[in-house]
Amino acid sequence: MGFARRQERSKEGKTLKEQHRRDVETINVKLETAKTLLDEREAEKLAAEVLEKEALDAWNAVKEEARKAREEAERVEEERKAMEVFRQLDTDKDGILTKEEFMSSSVFDQNEVRSIDW
Repeated sequence: MGFARRQERSKEGKTLKEQHRRDVETINVKLETAKTLLDEREAEKLAAEVLEKEALDAWNAVKEEARKAREEAERVEEERKAMEVFRQLDTDKDGILTKEEFMSSSVFDQNEVRSIDW
């Protein structure tokens, strides 16, 4: 009876071993499939990041151009205002501001104008 029992146990062990081998094989197939999917998703992610960077760079370039244009417009406007004030102050229209032209203007503090070393 012992020998038959040992053979039965041996057969059960071989069956279990074969089942475990198939389970490991199935797991390995799933693992390879998962690795392939992971690689594909990683490639898609990298491609999306490249597109995102290109879009962000383009957006930043547009913003920078807008900032420069705004600054230039502000500079031009400030220059225009300064020239307008100059034209108002230059009463004799000779292109030179004299102390008298400064003094006659209400734009400046008269005490400051008097303190300028002409």
